[in-house]
Amino acid sequence: MFHATIAGTGAAVPARVLTNADLMKMVETTDEWITTRTGIRERRMAGEGDVLSDFCVGLAAARRSRRPGSTRATSTR
Repeated sequence: MFHATIAGTGAAVPARVLTNADLMKMVETTDEWITTRTGIRERRMAGEGDVLSDFCVGLAAARRSRRPGSTRATSTR
């Protein structure tokens, strides 16, 4: 029988943030209208040159996934 352990989880998101205030400048809406209907206050958008794999399998997410001293970053794949 095999044994597996989830040692940690991580996430990476794009740096660019689009807030409801930003949307209010582009279209006729309000923060209250968006938040009430969707619960969304901000969203992340990929920037120029960002690709999905940067966030899925990138080292940034791997670094966030490990506890200090538990695993070397080089052994996280």
